[in-house]
Amino acid sequence: MRKKILVADDEPDIARTISIMLESEGYDVITAGDGQDAINKVYTDCPDLIILDLLLPLADGREVASTLKIDQRSRNIPIIFITAQTQKNDKEALKNSPAEFCIFKPFDLDVLKDRIENILKPA
Repeated sequence: MRKKILVADDEPDIARTISIMLESEGYDVITAGDGQDAINKVYTDCPDLIILDLLLPLADGREVASTLKIDQRSRNIPIIFITAQTQKNDKEALKNSPAEFCIFKPFDLDVLKDRIENILKPA
């Protein structure tokens, strides 16, 4: 059974690039362009993993992650944050985030692919 990944990013080029890479690796991909859409798609499409931009309109990535992690239906879905926020205080704030991992833009698609494979590999 193919794993399903939600890519939530308001930059269409980034979402498309990640989606193409994931589809070429055999994943089903769902996309969302804002935080509220991401939350809705988690509940309707039940992804196995979420790739979540921190700077989303309507609800930022931290709000989305917090909402999902307190809900019984979505609390166990792993989250990878992607962000262009690279200041030291931004990085420090992410250490206590509900995400399993954070990747800083610009990023190497192979690093993202490896991280996804490590998170989704069978136990």
